[in-house]
Amino acid sequence: MLCGSSHAQMPTIGAWEATVLEHACEQVDYLSCHAYYEQHDGDAASFLASAVDMDGFIDAVVATADHVRAKKRARKRIDISFDADASSAAVVLPPASWNLLRTSGSV
Repeated sequence: MLCGSSHAQMPTIGAWEATVLEHACEQVDYLSCHAYYEQHDGDAASFLASAVDMDGFIDAVVATADHVRAKKRARKRIDISFDADASSAAVVLPPASWNLLRTSGSV
């Protein structure tokens, strides 16, 4: 397992993954990604929307791995190991938002 970036806003996102994969893609099976997500100031909607950031982060890492694979003409695919820490995952939603979540298909 290679250690990838620890959040999508790192200045080295993509470049770091590409560099380590160019040297070790044939020797590893996984590239790790990690992120912290937390609720700030009771803003449950922004916290729940962090899944969009997570999705983009994973897509960027997969694209980088696919690019290196193509560049090296490697056959091996690298899997992504993603873990997210939501240490303040106790999100309290006011009852008025429940119907909005149900109608939007989020719950």
